[in-house]
Parts: sequence; C-alpha cells; structure tokens
Amino acid sequence: MDVDLGFVGPSRPANDHDFVKIVDGDTPRVTMDIRMVSIDTPETRFENLTPVSAQAKLERAKARLQDGT
Repeated sequence: MDVDLGFVGPSRPANDHDFVKIVDGDTPRVTMDIRMVSIDTPETRFENLTPVSAQAKLERAKARLQDGT
C-alpha cells in the first residue's frame, strides 16, 4: 500500500560532472565546481567573461536562489 504524503521535493536539472570513482555500491564520486555566494575575492581566470555575460550569470544565480533551485 502506497501512502501519498503530498510532498514534492525540489527539482534540479541534470548536470554533467566528471566521474572520479565508486566509493561503494551506491555512492559515485564526481567532481563539480561550486560557487560561494556573497564571497568577494578576485577572479583567477575570466574565460571570455564580459560585463554583459557576467551580469546574465549573476541574474541566473539570483533567480535560482530565489526559487529554491
């Protein structure tokens, strides 16, 4: 018998991450970059980042923080 508690968890889009190794039967280890929000440090590389593309990235990050993704 299934019980529906009406809970819908947050949904996140799938992302490509580099596979590193299997830790155990149900735990893969992957690499992924993380972004520290509200941490102000100099950038170490820019990769063709322009003010327009940087602002677009900031707006996407802001929207994701606001909607819970």
